[in-house]
Amino acid sequence: FAPTQPDRDGARLMGVKLGKLIKNKDIGTVSGNFNVFGSYSLGDNDLRINDEIRLDQITGSVDRFEYLGYPYSAITIMEGSYLNDEFNGKIDVKDDYLNLVYDGKIDFKDRQHMVFTVDLAEAFLDNINVSKRDSKLKSEFRIDLIGKNANEMTGRIKMDGFVYTEGGKEINIPSIDVSITRSKSYDRFVIESSMGHAILEGKLDLNQLAKTVEQQFAGVLPALVRKEQVEKRGVNSDHFTFDIELYNTDNIFAIFLPTVRIAPKTTIKGMYFGDELHFTADLNSDKVEIGETYFDELSISQDLDSTSLSMVINADKYTYNDSLKFYDVQFKTTGADDQLLHILTWNGKKESTSNISWSTAIMDWEHLHMCIDPSYFHIKDHRWDIAHESSVRVLGDTIEVDFFELTRGAQQVKVEGAISSLDKHHLNFNIDNFDVSEVGQFIS
Repeated sequence: FAPTQPDRDGARLMGVKLGKLIKNKDIGTVSGNFNVFGSYSLGDNDLRINDEIRLDQITGSVDRFEYLGYPYSAITIMEGSYLNDEFNGKIDVKDDYLNLVYDGKIDFKDRQHMVFTVDLAEAFLDNINVSKRDSKLKSEFRIDLIGKNANEMTGRIKMDGFVYTEGGKEINIPSIDVSITRSKSYDRFVIESSMGHAILEGKLDLNQLAKTVEQQFAGVLPALVRKEQVEKRGVNSDHFTFDIELYNTDNIFAIFLPTVRIAPKTTIKGMYFGDELHFTADLNSDKVEIGETYFDELSISQDLDSTSLSMVINADKYTYNDSLKFYDVQFKTTGADDQLLHILTWNGKKESTSNISWSTAIMDWEHLHMCIDPSYFHIKDHRWDIAHESSVRVLGDTIEVDFFELTRGAQQVKVEGAISSLDKHHLNFNIDNFDVSEVGQFIS
């Protein structure tokens, strides 16, 4: 078959429901004009196994292509061909909310090989339903990947001039380089950029990642995991180590976590062994800021196996609102089967040491019960005692407090009752001989 004559429209598609034809709910209808020159050869048997399609020339324009609920327009197939199971083409998109040029090839033979560039001049991510945030993206992508699915792909992805804009703030990364290599024993993923680098080595089934995470927590916190995942829980063949170092992350946190700042050279390392359902992770940072709180020389260590978890957080100094400073801070949590034990200490090497302990029973994501043990702590060298065991229950949007009493000599603070969005709930305070000057800085 040959292209149509100059005075003809060629093949015209009007409102073809492509998504239904290929069973892809993300794709809607397609409309456009296409000119194709090529041939179709029949194979030498009734099974049509050796049939061959040759498309020597493909050009055209797409008036409407619906994807993720957005109707793209002004799409031009400038040049294209499909020969020997290989597509070569150059496609220009001049949509109101997406401006890009695709140029490259996809070889569908054997393992599938993709080599192409995408010059993304501008994409309004919220308008094209990629993001719910009012945001824009531009970058040049260079792709060279071999493989038909995420678990077997090898190669490289390079992004130059990566600029993400949201709410008047901008993330500008000159270059992002992702490389993937694979062998029978392990795979290696490496990400390099001005923000940091990350290395993951081992074997990981990306299609089962969410299930793997759920099953890891199923033995320790089954109340927070879907029942079917707890019942089907078992070991798996995944195993990997990871090593991340952050350089300068201020601009990305300014958009996504504006109250957080992390010092350069912060590291995150860990490992996972699926045959033992064992996961560890360690974070070390010179400084972490979260709003008005500051952690100096912060370290976090987590160890999670098939039946229990342990997490220890240490900080040389914790500062709140530039007025309160706590030294030698440690928070430790251990637990199993939806029951957690917590200990918070600070100033452990001084006379003004503090030690607060409590336990948490987890029923589900909205229901938990905390029992606070008799404990003590110091603020500005003044000792306060949690006089006896008390409890705090969280029931959806309702917080109930029972029998909480805080004392310092003749000073006494009692709290009991409930607080929620309902008028019938009241949180009652009983305060006797309270010296506000002792905790004035903390209250302010």
